[in-house]
Amino acid sequence: MPTSPHQDIAQQQAAITRLLLQHLHQPLGGDQFIKGVLPAPPALGVIRVVTGPCDAIPDECTVWELPLRVADSEEMYGPHDILGFLRALHTGTHIYSTSRIRTLMGMPLFQADVTTL
Repeated sequence: MPTSPHQDIAQQQAAITRLLLQHLHQPLGGDQFIKGVLPAPPALGVIRVVTGPCDAIPDECTVWELPLRVADSEEMYGPHDILGFLRALHTGTHIYSTSRIRTLMGMPLFQADVTTL
């Protein structure tokens, strides 16, 4: 029985969440750690990961919204791809357009363009 696109997205979000939870105590870069994964509507086709310092309060955390689908493709990024994107986002300097920055639950939310990583 074929699955719907929303079911595929939800299954991929769950698979990525399972992997990321195994990395809660490993630094991504510098003093940044995965703090959690926030739900995102499957229709968006994204995963939202919260990062921050080890003992961070929400004001010190950042939400990264990462796409689940490879650009212009039906192929999906795997859990290890998402972990790699998070590590890349926490190294070097990145510039974000204000149109790609919002607020979610009082934390800055960055819509990452993974094609530039």
